[in-house]
Amino acid sequence: IISVHFRFGDHGSLARPSTKKALNPSGKNTKRQIVENAVKLYSEKINKIKKFYKDSVVLIFTDCKLFSNILSNMYNCIDTTSEYPEDGQAFHISQFKNAYEKIRESVYLIWLMKSHSDFLICNQSNFNYCPRLFIPKFNQIVLF
Repeated sequence: IISVHFRFGDHGSLARPSTKKALNPSGKNTKRQIVENAVKLYSEKINKIKKFYKDSVVLIFTDCKLFSNILSNMYNCIDTTSEYPEDGQAFHISQFKNAYEKIRESVYLIWLMKSHSDFLICNQSNFNYCPRLFIPKFNQIVLF
């Protein structure tokens, strides 16, 4: 199982300078272009893994429905998200659930990622901190 985590949230801003450089180098890309750039980076890594593990399934952990939709059209995927926040919001600041529900969902998703992943492909979000403690270093692929 390959777990991938892509965080688009915080109203469309990209928090890390390295993320902005990789996904929106001109600073003028649309949301779709940014997400397509992310899918390209993720799919390069997924394809390398799938050369050796052809039947692997991709677990998607994201706050971006567009990212999930595009990736799901390319691979055998399971989207772990039951409900997306408003466009451009991160789960932890979204208004679509109360605080307890958001925490409960995050804890469950972190447990799912750490307990069922053979490989972790991520963008170094704090969401991945706990799973990275349990997944061997050589099975972790950091994108930016």
